[in-house]
Amino acid sequence: MAPTPSTGQGGSGSAGSAQATPAPPTQGIQAPARVSWKVVSSDGKTVTLLAQVHQLTALSVPLAVSVEPPPGVRLVKGPSTWTVPPTEQPCVHATQLTFAIDTPPSGDLLLVADARGTGFGIHATDAYRFGRPEPTPPLPRPTGPEVKLGPRKFGPAVPSQQGAAPASPR
Repeated sequence: MAPTPSTGQGGSGSAGSAQATPAPPTQGIQAPARVSWKVVSSDGKTVTLLAQVHQLTALSVPLAVSVEPPPGVRLVKGPSTWTVPPTEQPCVHATQLTFAIDTPPSGDLLLVADARGTGFGIHATDAYRFGRPEPTPPLPRPTGPEVKLGPRKFGPAVPSQQGAAPASPR
């Protein structure tokens, strides 16, 4: 009969005790709420979106939701602000909004949800980009010393994060 792995609970940890290695976490910390946009319809002059507020856990405080259109975009149907009530169960609240596009937007349409309770706060945002690609952060600049390996030269190094200890020479 094969030994049953220990869960690591209740033992003294003395030599000879078999303890299983804890499983690696499979998921990061989950926020209590998040927001997202879902396209209902879109043409060159208007866009209709569902503003979705995902309450991922029970919340004892209401969420204040607002919409922040960029210049050239007007909200023509639906509220610009509303409140999502506290809940005992995870759920999704969806509000349909229609926007007129007067000029091609250069900024994002933001959906924002905020809540405050005793000792905590929640802030969630999502951006609708009107078909523009997500911005990419600039690549780090190779400003370090020249990297050489044998006769090959690879150019200047990319510096590591500030505050990191420098590598010891070999």
